[in-house]
Amino acid sequence: MTIELMISNALLREPVKKEKRVYLTRTRWNRVYDDYGEDMIEPLFRKAGYTIYSPECYTVAQQIAIMQGADEMVSTDCSSAHNAIFMRPNSKMVLLRKGLYINYYSVMISQVCKLQTIVLDCSMSILNRNGQFAYAGPFFIYPSMNLCNFLGIDRSGEYSVDYYDED
Repeated sequence: MTIELMISNALLREPVKKEKRVYLTRTRWNRVYDDYGEDMIEPLFRKAGYTIYSPECYTVAQQIAIMQGADEMVSTDCSSAHNAIFMRPNSKMVLLRKGLYINYYSVMISQVCKLQTIVLDCSMSILNRNGQFAYAGPFFIYPSMNLCNFLGIDRSGEYSVDYYDED
């Protein structure tokens, strides 16, 4: 009921956004950055037709309006992904796994909100193999074969410069 109240109050202030496929990025987050490689992944989603949002640049009401309009939301599996709690049931949440752990908040949000969830392993976080400090980072992500298959990118040997163009 609390989430439903937040959504209804937010939508009184902000109209639902029309972008159906959104990517929530952390590349513009203004703090000491402990995630590396997202700058390689973000352009791939842009080229695939996703609208890129930096959640910290928007009010809570604006973020809710974005999530309410989205049929599909992509994010690294972190606090940005938890915005999926404001998505409509049966929407798709795509989590880019950045570490060697399961984020149980994302699992709970997916189940409670009845989301279709896809988890793509993009992790190259080799420094935390024992899992003892898995949440601490640093996190290294890259355009893995899983990610390229999801986006329909042919990765048969070499990266094409075209995949990284912003145009």
